[in-house]
Amino acid sequence: MPQRSSCEPATEQPSHRCIHIKKSGERCRKVRPARARMRTAQGHYLCGYHETSLLRQLQRAVELISGNKTLSAIAILCTVFGFSIPAFFPSVKSDPDSKASSISVASERTGGDIGAPELVGQTNSGGVPLPVRERAEAAFAIRDYQEGERLFIEAIAEEKRRVPADRRTVVLLLVRAAESALAYANSGAAIGHLTEAEALSDISEHPLEWSKINHILALALRDTGDYEAAERLLRQVVDLRSRHLSPESSETLSSRTALGNVLRRQGKLDAAEQEHTCVLSIRERVLGADDPETMKSQHNLISVLIDRDELERAEGLMRDLINSRDRVLGPDHPDTLSSRNTMAIILKDQGRFEDSIRELSALVRDMERVHQSNGHHHVLSARLNLADTRRMRGASLLLQGKEAEARTEFEAAREEFEALHGLRLRLSGVDHAETATVLQGWGVLLEAMGSLRDAEIKYREALRIRRERLPSLHRERLRAHYLLAGVLCALKSWDDAEEHAKIALTGAQELLGSDHSDTKAYSKRAQQIASERNH
Repeated sequence: MPQRSSCEPATEQPSHRCIHIKKSGERCRKVRPARARMRTAQGHYLCGYHETSLLRQLQRAVELISGNKTLSAIAILCTVFGFSIPAFFPSVKSDPDSKASSISVASERTGGDIGAPELVGQTNSGGVPLPVRERAEAAFAIRDYQEGERLFIEAIAEEKRRVPADRRTVVLLLVRAAESALAYANSGAAIGHLTEAEALSDISEHPLEWSKINHILALALRDTGDYEAAERLLRQVVDLRSRHLSPESSETLSSRTALGNVLRRQGKLDAAEQEHTCVLSIRERVLGADDPETMKSQHNLISVLIDRDELERAEGLMRDLINSRDRVLGPDHPDTLSSRNTMAIILKDQGRFEDSIRELSALVRDMERVHQSNGHHHVLSARLNLADTRRMRGASLLLQGKEAEARTEFEAAREEFEALHGLRLRLSGVDHAETATVLQGWGVLLEAMGSLRDAEIKYREALRIRRERLPSLHRERLRAHYLLAGVLCALKSWDDAEEHAKIALTGAQELLGSDHSDTKAYSKRAQQIASERNH
């Protein structure tokens, strides 16, 4: 047997440089990926699809149209070609007060377009009842994920009432319900759906179905902070997909990418870098350097370098990636904008605050233009980075004795955090994880400005949300304890400060290990509190 390269996962299955295609009623066949690329008239990829995956999506749309499932086909075509759903229904107006359907709610949440009421309504424009499953898929397509999950659950109950119920259909609907729950950050509900799906799927009889269920389950476990369980599961899935598909299949590489990201979250940066480097090497060889999936692998590798504080190397690679995405995908593509956001973070981490603020200000304007909203989740993410960078620049100016300039920067950051908090309350709700993230950033700013009591209030509210939504050993929940401990120390509330510092430190030691950067920071804070209390 030929010797494996270090990039191949442990498997006895030979490597096939191919993509698997399976049409209804046909056996799986293997084809080599085409070198030609499907592009728009401007020369950009159609929403980042490789030719093979694009053809699959178009084939699925044709099948749906043939089965009189026109609306589901429209949802797929909108996703592939980057059209807004209203383009197919020009007579439908955006009415934020409309209660005819949940479309307006979805648009509010995402800052996106408002689709046609027919897509998730009870009937189509001709009054013909739409299947629940179609309505669920349509709700997912317009990002009304909570409504999508509710409708998928309804479709599951409907299928279970059939005699006999189709096991494969029930499993598929459970997976779709789980994907919907994950999309609006309800990991607990997703785990429940996937656990039920796994009970219906036998690994020996349906290995690929089982691997799909457990790939998504690993993502849900990752989001709850159970990184070790997610890592174990992803290693199983990678091995299974390598043997039943190939080490170079898109599904196997997707699971290896997820594994690399879980390793990174655990602070296992050497292993994470190796995993992402291997995936990048395979995608460059199989798909080519200009394929969108290859460029995503480059972005993942750069993220590891940022965590390793190899910022100069990360900056050089990111500039190359931005140029490639701009050329191949276009300047307004979400991936190109995401790379610009990461570049601004690299500049901030290097202490180049003015350069970072300049980049983020331009990025926010471009995102608002592209998404036609100041409340789109990508826009909000960039605005949060901008507010935090202004806060850091203000702190730097304060250390240099430039108090007037520092106050100006702090005030700009405060206004941005206040605006972001208002948007998050309206779009996401008072108990959403992203609301807690804004509160934490706002608290850090207030602490830097010397408003310690106000900072304490923000930190306590963020911790309340983290406690309600996350398990005790989740990384974000531990960080909330750490931040609160710091301001309590400044307020000389020693007992409370020590309690929260201890929770953060012991949790990080158990979750991440003693060598993780979080654990070291939490240990330093606990020592600081003990030292200041004794003096």
